[in-house]
Amino acid sequence: QKDCSKKNKNTSKIIIGTANFEKKYGILNKKIKIKDIKNISYYSIRKKIKYLDTASSYTNANKIIKKLNNKFEIITKILPSDEWKDFKFCFKKIENLKNYFDKKKINTIFFH
Repeated sequence: QKDCSKKNKNTSKIIIGTANFEKKYGILNKKIKIKDIKNISYYSIRKKIKYLDTASSYTNANKIIKKLNNKFEIITKILPSDEWKDFKFCFKKIENLKNYFDKKKINTIFFH
């Protein structure tokens, strides 16, 4: 009998990149079709893969992510400006980001 807990522990470290949800990207330089994105989403949730990687520049991908299952957690990248020096501004931007993703959990924010 295989140890399933070990398998689930490994899948929790997988992150689905979303750059090619909106444009040709990656080794195959392909854009993923909406139907395939939904299949990836369903499969990921079943396999307990819960992280999606996105960026503020992935406008169309982010619109697609909003429609996916709320079990996903978001890892995102933003391009900071001089305004990010103010804590209130940072907090407001992060709250806006959380609201944009319809309350999906923002796990990590990277700054470009």
